[in-house]
Amino acid sequence: MKRKTVWRVCWVLAGLGLIASNANAWGPEAQRSVMNTSLQLLRGVYSQDYFENTRFIFHDDLIKGAQDGYELALKTNFQSESDAVNEILNQIQLLREARQYGIGGYFAYRLGVLGALVADLHMPFGIGLDKSVKGEQLRREINGDIDAQIANLKTTPMRRELYFMRSPADYLRSDLSYVKDAEAIVAGDYARGTGYNGYLSQSVQPYFMKAVQAVADAWHTVLRQGETPEGKTPSRESMTWYFVDDIQYLLVVKDNVEEAQEAYAQLTHVNPGITEAYDKVGDYFFAAGAKDRAVQEWRYAASFSGPSRQGIIKKIGRYYVEQGKELLDAAEGPHPPERALDDAIVAFREAIASDPGNSQASDLLNDAQIKLRERNELLKQTIEMVASIERDMKEAGRLAGETPPQYEIAINTFNQVISKAEDVANNDMFPEQTAAAKKAASDAQAAINNILNDVLDDAQDALDDGDALLERRSFEEASTKFESVPGILSVIPNDSSVPQSEQKQKLIDQSAQKVKDVSSAKQRFEIEQKRLAEQAEQGGAPGATPEAAAPGAMPGAAPGNTMPGGMPGMPGMGGMQGGTMPGMPGMPGMPGGNAMPGMPTAPGGM
Repeated sequence: MKRKTVWRVCWVLAGLGLIASNANAWGPEAQRSVMNTSLQLLRGVYSQDYFENTRFIFHDDLIKGAQDGYELALKTNFQSESDAVNEILNQIQLLREARQYGIGGYFAYRLGVLGALVADLHMPFGIGLDKSVKGEQLRREINGDIDAQIANLKTTPMRRELYFMRSPADYLRSDLSYVKDAEAIVAGDYARGTGYNGYLSQSVQPYFMKAVQAVADAWHTVLRQGETPEGKTPSRESMTWYFVDDIQYLLVVKDNVEEAQEAYAQLTHVNPGITEAYDKVGDYFFAAGAKDRAVQEWRYAASFSGPSRQGIIKKIGRYYVEQGKELLDAAEGPHPPERALDDAIVAFREAIASDPGNSQASDLLNDAQIKLRERNELLKQTIEMVASIERDMKEAGRLAGETPPQYEIAINTFNQVISKAEDVANNDMFPEQTAAAKKAASDAQAAINNILNDVLDDAQDALDDGDALLERRSFEEASTKFESVPGILSVIPNDSSVPQSEQKQKLIDQSAQKVKDVSSAKQRFEIEQKRLAEQAEQGGAPGATPEAAAPGAMPGAAPGNTMPGGMPGMPGMGGMQGGTMPGMPGMPGMPGGNAMPGMPTAPGGM
C-alpha cells in the first residue's frame, strides 16, 4: 500500500546572495519552492551520492542558477515553445557530458538554470514570448500573485519515482498543449480584474506539482548513468565554452582559484584550439585579481593565429602600459617604493616587446628613464649628505669632550646636523637614508640636551663655589664666581621651547642677587674693621696700631670691656686695649703697654 505524503511548500533558505533579476515565470519564492521540492524527490534516489543529511551538497549554487535564470546564464531568448524545448534537450546532453568530469559548484548552478527553464515551460506565460510592455506587465503580475500565495500551497506528489526522459522532446511537448490553453483563460481573468482569484487560484497547485515533477525528471536524466537519452552529443566547442563559464563562475562568483585550476585542466582537454576561449579565461583571472596569470593566458591565446590575435596583443600592451603608469604615479607620490621607477621601466619595455607599435609605451619609457637618472643623482647627493651628517656628529662630540669643553661650537655643530637631517627627511624618497638622518637628528638633539644640562650643572657649581668663598670672606673671588654664571649659561638660548631656558634665568637671577650679597657683606666687614681700628686707637698706647689690635679681637667683642688702666675684665673675653707688660709676653699689659727691652711682644695679648 503506497503511503501518500503531504508536502508543505515552504522552504527557509539563507545565505543565497548575488541573486540576479530575471524574467522567470515563477517569482523568487515560488522558484525556490519548485527547486527544493524537486530536490526532495531526487533525494530518494541519490541520497548517498549528492546529499549530506537532507541538504543537497551544492544547494546554494543550484538555487542561484535557478534565480539567475536561463536568460541571464545562457544569454538566450526564445521565439517559440519549441525553441525552449530544443534548448532543454541541448542542456541535458551538455550536462550529461560535463557530468563525466565530476560535479561541482558550477555544475549545480547549471542544473538550477536547467530547472528554471523546465519549470517555466510548465507555467502559463512562463517562457515569456510576448516581449511587449503589456505582456511583460501581465507576467510580473502573475509572478507576484503566485509568490504571495506559494507558502499556502500543499502538494501531493503524483508519483514518487523519477522518470528517465529517453525522449525528452516527447516528454516536454506532451505538457505544452494544456499550458497554451490555460494562457487564454488566465489572460482573460486578469483583463477583467479577477486576476489570481480566477482560474489561476484553482490551477496553480497542479501546475506547481507538474513543474516539480518535470524538473526532478530532467535532473534525473542528467545524473543517471547507464542510459542514454535521444539527442546529439555536444561538440568539443560547446564543452570548451562550458568550462570557460565554469572558470568564470569559480573565479568571479565563488572566489575559488583552486577549483578554477581544475576546471582549466578540463578546458585544455576539450578545447580544439579556440583562441577566444583562452582570451576570456585571461579576462576572468584578471577580474579575480590574478593579473600575472591573466597575462599568461593572453600570451598563450596570442600564440594562436586568427583574427582575434592582434586585439589580444593590444590588450597585453595596454595592461603593461597601465601597470607602468601606476608605478610612475607611485614613484612621485608620498613614501614611494624604492624600485617603482625601475619596475615602471620594465613594464614599459614589456609593453613594447608585446606590442612593438605601442607609441605611448615608448614615450612613457623615455620619461621613466629620465626620472630614474634624476632619482639616482638625488640619491647620490643624499648619500653624501648623510656622510656629512655623520662627520658633523663626530666633530661635535669631540668639541663637547675637550678640556675645557667647547660647548657653544659643539651645539652649533649639532644644530647643523639637525638642519641637514631635516633636508634629507623632507625628501622621503630613500627610506634607508631617511632613517639614518632621522636617527642622527634625534641623537644630536639628545646631545644638545645633555650639554645644556651640563652647563646648568656648571653654573650651579659656580654658585656653590661662590658661597664657599663668601663664607671665608674672600669677597673678590666670590664676586668673580657669581659674575661668571651668566657667561657660563650664555650657550643656553632664551627660548621658551627649550626646557632648560627657565632654569637658566633662575640661576642668572640668583647670581645677580649673590653679587649684591657679596657687596653688602664686604661693606659690613669693612665697617666693622674700621670700627675696631678706631676703638684700638682710642684705648691703646702710643705706637699701637689697629692692625696689631684687630687680629686679636674676637668678632663681636663689646667695645670698652676693660678694667681701668687697660686691664681686661676677664681673660678670654676680648683682647686688652692697653698692649702687654714690658718684657712679659702673653701677660696683660700695664698702662703704657711698652714691651720690655729685648723681649718680643706677644701678638694680640691674651
